[in-house]
Amino acid sequence: MTKEFEKIILIDDDKINNLINKEIIRQFNQNIEVVIFERAPEALDFFKKNPKINSCLILLDINMPIMNGWEFLQSFRNLSLKIPIFMLTSSIDDYDMEIAKKYAEVLSYIRKPLSVDKLKNSIALINSK
Repeated sequence: MTKEFEKIILIDDDKINNLINKEIIRQFNQNIEVVIFERAPEALDFFKKNPKINSCLILLDINMPIMNGWEFLQSFRNLSLKIPIFMLTSSIDDYDMEIAKKYAEVLSYIRKPLSVDKLKNSIALINSK
């Protein structure tokens, strides 16, 4: 069964990156709604208020102020939502990739910049499982 996403939640504090990534997602599939949060706590509040949300994917940055990606993941786990997460990061530290593997929710680790091919390949990978 192929997983189709109606919505991609982009959690990243970089406004310019968010604009670029939104355009890349639209190039990938113009029917996907893109919801952007520049602060991880705001994204958490969104998920708390929308516990029945489905057909979505989270693209999560690691290095953010207030709450980083790892802290978001810890809090997100408490919500018990079954939403796939792709880490989307500029981190080139292999240690970050190893940490990401410890989270069952994290299905892909994408190094910035995002591209249509990287997004397509990551989604194809989860669809092949």
